[in-house]
Amino acid sequence: MITIGIYAIIGRVAALLYDKAYRDKRLKVKVKEKERKFIMGVKVLLDSVEKVRDFIDITRSAPYDIDLISGRNTYLDAKSLLGVLSCDCRKPLLLHVHAELEERAEFMSRIEKFVVA
Repeated sequence: MITIGIYAIIGRVAALLYDKAYRDKRLKVKVKEKERKFIMGVKVLLDSVEKVRDFIDITRSAPYDIDLISGRNTYLDAKSLLGVLSCDCRKPLLLHVHAELEERAEFMSRIEKFVVA
C-alpha cells in the first residue's frame, strides 16, 4: 500500500516537471519567433547605371544583409557595385532583405522608386 502511494507521488512530481519543461520549451519557441529575422522578397528594376549607383548608395548604408537574385540561382550582394553591374539589369531582380520588420519597412520606404510590381 505504501509503495503504491510512493509511486503515485513520484508520478505526480514527474508529470508536474514535464509540464513545466513543456511550457518553458513553448515559451522559448515563441521568443525565438519574435526575435527571428524576416526575409522579404520584392522585385526591383535597375535599368541604368545611375539607378544602380543610387541603389548601391542606399543599400550600403544598411547594417543588415541584402541580396539580389538574378535568374534562378545567381545570388548577388546588393551592396556590391561590381556584382550588381555584372548581372542582366534589363530584367527585374528579386531583392531579399535580411532584417527585422521595422528595419525592413524603413528600408522599403527608401527604395520604393526601384520597386516594380
